[in-house]
Amino acid sequence: MGCNSTNCVKFATKYRRFVVGSTLIILAALGAAVCYGVADPLQRREVLSIDAREWQGTAAVRAVFKNKIWLIATTAEILGTGLELLALRRGNLIVVSFLLATSLIMALILDMFFTRAIISFLGWIMVFCVVGGTTVLVITMGNAPGGSPNNIPLGIATVVVVLFVAVLNFRVKKSTPVLLAIGAAFALGMAVPLAKATVQVPMTHFSVFHILLLVFERWEFYFAVGLSLAGLWLMQHAYRLGPLAASLPIVTIGQPLVSIAIGVTCFGEQLPSSSLKLAVIVASLTVIVFGLVILSAVIEPDVIR
Repeated sequence: MGCNSTNCVKFATKYRRFVVGSTLIILAALGAAVCYGVADPLQRREVLSIDAREWQGTAAVRAVFKNKIWLIATTAEILGTGLELLALRRGNLIVVSFLLATSLIMALILDMFFTRAIISFLGWIMVFCVVGGTTVLVITMGNAPGGSPNNIPLGIATVVVVLFVAVLNFRVKKSTPVLLAIGAAFALGMAVPLAKATVQVPMTHFSVFHILLLVFERWEFYFAVGLSLAGLWLMQHAYRLGPLAASLPIVTIGQPLVSIAIGVTCFGEQLPSSSLKLAVIVASLTVIVFGLVILSAVIEPDVIR
């Protein structure tokens, strides 16, 4: 089949839109990762600075909201959420989730300065493994956004996660940093696909006001906000009970894995059918998870409480 001038122009335009769209999605996801990477260690540092007598019930909430640095860090987290929603609007849930996972690298590096944590040479090798594995994963997966969510399995999964997170929040004083981090991973991992479902509203011929009305009408919006806040609160308690490396890697690994499971079961997202691409994806996932696990293990925190 030949390529006349009209077909070539159409192909070039379509290709340019795809490249620009994919680039914006990746930049938005990486921007969100930077915001999260800055916010997490700052939040932990400020939470550790609060006296134990003030870290009781509602007094803990008042204590963190009086802390200006914590509020700045939380503002950065809110900005990151906005960029994440922008990426999820058009992006593939699996790709965006693992791009967000790179926030752990920046968080651990900043945590070195805040808590005197030490990253060994092996740790830096793992950093490059995580970055390389994520890059290969993104390139191999492409950026197919998936379909509209199947509300029945999405609703069932949401109820299960909400009950689990609620129990953890009520028993937060009797939990370990690992258990709290697992709860936060489920809460934040579930919030991502719920946020994706929320922003899947038609944008054509609608004002910002109409878009907000459509978003606020969706039940997924309220559960996404609630689970995000619950996951954030669980992480604050995990920060009090142990070093960043004891909790944040679990959240960083668990959150995208939960999102992947929801993306495949509820949004119709699929892994490539090619055996070669599938092998590359499995290898990339293995490298990423292995790198994050080793990275968390080689951190030697010297936390001043």
